[in-house]
Amino acid sequence: MSARSRMTMRARVQQLTDTAGGPGPLAPVDDWGNPEPVPTPGLLQWETKLDALPCWLWTTIENELVGPNETKVVERMRMIVPRTADLLEKDRIWDVTDRLGKMIRPGPLGIRSVVNHRDHQELDLVEVA
Repeated sequence: MSARSRMTMRARVQQLTDTAGGPGPLAPVDDWGNPEPVPTPGLLQWETKLDALPCWLWTTIENELVGPNETKVVERMRMIVPRTADLLEKDRIWDVTDRLGKMIRPGPLGIRSVVNHRDHQELDLVEVA
């Protein structure tokens, strides 16, 4: 079974753009890798990049050790999308719906990593404010 046949959900992807024109910087860094301030605050906004990207979203529950006798339950979100999708870690998933438009997962969801596979890309997601 191909990965594409599993992608029965749709994601709305957004990117941060500069309203003055062109894609804006998300987190520019200096020569040492430290974040620099965004040059023109207030001119950056999220705009829709892909409106109905085919995808499949799933979650797993994991336990993390946070103390000697204490564990914490953590939800990990993953998503697969077509290999040809133009996604970057600085983009975000606004929401995920089924093919009929029924809400499956509201966002926004940040993209932690993009892993390329033979016939799809796998995203590691995290909820963002």
